[in-house]
Amino acid sequence: MDKLNQVFDIFVNSHVVYALGWTILHSVWQSALIAGMLALSLKLTQRASANTRYIQSVFAIVFCAIISLITFFDYYHSVTSASGIFQNIQGELTLVYQQNLWTNVFTLFNPYLEYIVMFWLAGILLQSCRYGLDFSISQRLRRKGLQRAPQAWQQRFDKLVQELQIQKDVQFRLSSLVRIPCVVGHLKPFVLFPAGLLTQLPQEQLEAILLHELAHVKRHDYLVNLFQCVVKTLFFFNPILLWMNNQVDIERENACDDIAVSQCGDPLLFANSVSQFAEVDYQINTAMAASKDQYSLSARVKEK
Repeated sequence: MDKLNQVFDIFVNSHVVYALGWTILHSVWQSALIAGMLALSLKLTQRASANTRYIQSVFAIVFCAIISLITFFDYYHSVTSASGIFQNIQGELTLVYQQNLWTNVFTLFNPYLEYIVMFWLAGILLQSCRYGLDFSISQRLRRKGLQRAPQAWQQRFDKLVQELQIQKDVQFRLSSLVRIPCVVGHLKPFVLFPAGLLTQLPQEQLEAILLHELAHVKRHDYLVNLFQCVVKTLFFFNPILLWMNNQVDIERENACDDIAVSQCGDPLLFANSVSQFAEVDYQINTAMAASKDQYSLSARVKEK
């Protein structure tokens, strides 16, 4: 308990609170600036591949995280070192411009930094509980309500894995707990397919949907999604960063669609597959959804 209190005392050190508080505040305008550049870049590359737009969106999020990290250490250094470059510059500016914008902002927010940090910590705790619950559900999906696919479909699935040149051992299972196909795990990925759906659609359309899920495995999207979860946990308060994360989700789905289309060789077939699946999914009312699809199927059909 004493060691835990020591760790807590270190974290709530006024220097840390000061640096965290101003990092949180600065992240809003910093992310707004980066989001503006991302929006312009996406506008200029709207005819480029979905993967290109996906990479741009991911880099924008990474850049936001790096800028915030630099901001934290810059403020922490400025408040702990009297000879810090940043502190000297700030001090000179304050002497020259007593009523400038920075001075007004500093005076406005500085008394409330502790409350800002407390709000941030409470939000992180809630977000962590949320993602912890999601993780436990995904682990349950790997163990419960599973059955092996018919031999013919297992062979078709293995053939699709080979065509996409995926080196991992990808497991294919039918599940009674999922409403839409999904991929769970990275090192030992499982492609879970709703039980009973194999008889609802033609073989070529089901293969097109499986190609989309396997594209996630091929692209290692699970790892990027984990990074997004960390960013959304730390910056839960920032709608601009959440928008950028949403752009990543949209372009990721489009990029996987592109891979599926390139493999099946028929954009119309894939669009019909997604459309037909949406109709079947609406009619079938199974237990729960394994994935929170933030990008509507109808929008993806229009892209093809």
